[in-house]
Amino acid sequence: MAVNKCIKYCLFFFNLLFWISGCIILGVSIYLKVSKDGNKITNVAVPGIDLLIAIGVIIMVLGFLGCCGAIKENKCMLLLFFIGLLVIFILLLAAGILGAVGEDKSKDWIKEKLEELLPLSDQPADIQTDLQSLEVEGKCCGLIKGAADWGSNIPPPATARTRLPSVRRSEGKVSTKRLVPSS
Repeated sequence: MAVNKCIKYCLFFFNLLFWISGCIILGVSIYLKVSKDGNKITNVAVPGIDLLIAIGVIIMVLGFLGCCGAIKENKCMLLLFFIGLLVIFILLLAAGILGAVGEDKSKDWIKEKLEELLPLSDQPADIQTDLQSLEVEGKCCGLIKGAADWGSNIPPPATARTRLPSVRRSEGKVSTKRLVPSS
């Protein structure tokens, strides 16, 4: 009897955590959807935010079904909870297979979106700062064509910026490493 209570309350507790995480995902994704800062890099609407809203709602519903089904020992709620988890498992399996098969298409799509930003020196200062931070993290210079992405205004190489923030372009060697490797 004690084992059943332990399983019941463990199921309740973990589903409560899932419900809370669903609330957080939903709240953050709605904030990103309505805030103006969500689209700093490009002015193209990000479809991933809508997907996050849907995921947040699904996690909330499944968490609720799991919590209430466990505490009330309601077979109908637990069955719906199980079916929901099974559907999510099948969708994740299909997404993994499609992701492995369509890897080249997604790389081409990312490259196309990054090419819309070129030349990088024409972007606003805050976006240039974000892109330079991305280069420092990736230990590279440029997104697609290396330093040529910056046009005529090439900043110091990423490695020089991390060691000596005040290094001049003429003093450092420009890296040819790219953030997106060439195909």
